[in-house]
Amino acid sequence: MLWGYPVFTLALNAASESSGVQPGSAAVWVGAFYVGSLAALGGITGRYLGPWAATRPGLVRIVVVTVLGVALIGVLVLSLIRL
Repeated sequence: MLWGYPVFTLALNAASESSGVQPGSAAVWVGAFYVGSLAALGGITGRYLGPWAATRPGLVRIVVVTVLGVALIGVLVLSLIRL
């Protein structure tokens, strides 16, 4: 929550500058909770699946490349959208 609140505030402010629509404060809190819960789930998953994944470096490489590829596609698609 402490990390998600400023991240979502900055993201919503950047979006509102281009669109002219101001989101409510509830949107920031919902976003902060969402980002915080994803970080917690990622930490829990890493804690319990980390030792298993450490014995499979090929699988880890494939997952990392896939995540980076999907993130790159998302950045490219979102950079082409004009609101």
